[in-house]
Parts: sequence; C-alpha cells; structure tokens
Amino acid sequence: MPNMTPTASGHTVEDTARTQRPPRESPILFSPEQARRLAQAYLSGQDGDDPVLTPLRTDLAGLPPLLIHAASGDAVLQEAQLLAKHGKECGVHTTITVYPVPTHDFHVFWTFLPEAMKALGQIGAFIRNLTSAHADGGTPAAGASRSLPGRPVMDSPGPTVA
Repeated sequence: MPNMTPTASGHTVEDTARTQRPPRESPILFSPEQARRLAQAYLSGQDGDDPVLTPLRTDLAGLPPLLIHAASGDAVLQEAQLLAKHGKECGVHTTITVYPVPTHDFHVFWTFLPEAMKALGQIGAFIRNLTSAHADGGTPAAGASRSLPGRPVMDSPGPTVA
C-alpha cells in the first residue's frame, strides 16, 4: 500500500501522522530515512499535496469497488482503516478485512500461512464477482461471490470484514 499522505519531505500530513508508528509487537522493517527515500521515489518530483497522490484527501467517487486487506500487526493498519472509511464516505463499495497476522504484505507467505491463503481466496472471489457481473451486464450484489466451475470460493474471515 502506498503511503496514504506522502509529502516531499517524507513526512505524512498531520491527520494521519499517527498511523506511521508501528505497533509495539511489529518489528520495524525500514528506517525513517528509508521511508523518506521511498516517499520521494513514489512522488517522483510531484507535489506531495496533489490529491491524485493522496487517496485519503481526494474524491474517490466513481471508483470501482475496493477490497482492502490489512494485518492486525501492520504498521499501516490505521491507514487502511482510514482509506476504507474514506471510500465508504465517497460512495464507493468498500470492503476491508483485517487478518490476525503481524506483518504487512502477508500474502507472500501463502505457502505456509493459512490467513494468507484465505486472503488470496478472498481476492479471487472479489475479482470473479466483479468480472462476472460485468460480463452479465449487471452490478454485483454486495458480498456476493461466484466460483468458477469446479473451483470453490474460499470464505474470508467473518468477524473482521467490514
């Protein structure tokens, strides 16, 4: 997930600065200096206040449905939650699932982490739902999913889906 509110200095704007602190149980994966360099690379010379580059401060109306995954121990969990809230406020059908895992990008551990496999299954069901509704000329129902012939849809964890 890109930094939701980057600035050229590498700092976030005041309203989401608190989201940049990692939870106590989450290891720091990169230093503030590395975060600054990553923000500069992401901005590529653009103004960090440009609404196109700051999803939390731009109008998201008209976007297709959003599926947001976050880890309970993720340093940017609060940003994911703010993005979901903002998407809903802009009228975008938004689903956020917080998985009980300690790290960002947990999906890459699908070979041994059951939550990662569930997350990938949820992504597949989400895409199948959107593309099948589009192919049928309709709009997918909220929470609806369809499976491919012979391929079951994997259920996502229920209690943390919003």
